[in-house]
Amino acid sequence: MNRIRFAMAPDGDSPKLTGLVECDETYIGPRKPRYKGTSKRGRGTSKTPVFCAVEREGQLRRRVVADVTTETIENAIREEIDRSAHLLADEFSAYRRIGPEYAGHSTVCHATKEYAVESLTRIQQRAAML
Repeated sequence: MNRIRFAMAPDGDSPKLTGLVECDETYIGPRKPRYKGTSKRGRGTSKTPVFCAVEREGQLRRRVVADVTTETIENAIREEIDRSAHLLADEFSAYRRIGPEYAGHSTVCHATKEYAVESLTRIQQRAAML
């Protein structure tokens, strides 16, 4: 059991994520409720919130968070992502507020069915158009 706990322990010396880093949050928990209208979706749900940051072609960081507030998300980003990284996220206000602290920040608009940005070249093209 000791060896299993040691293998599962978080790596304290792991470097922060750099390059293009995608950030998002999700909710993990039981399936849909038995009766319609008894549970909310998204930030109103009783499921457990999980923050995740993924380095393009690199590592992954995920953590269970107490709630999905601006302060909680900002703390998770500061602990896991290097300041030289370019953040890719959705239009949630927590990401907009912390974006200027990093080398770059781009968003996708889920309302227009945009869910990903392919490359840094595309990000730079979009910035030039604005």
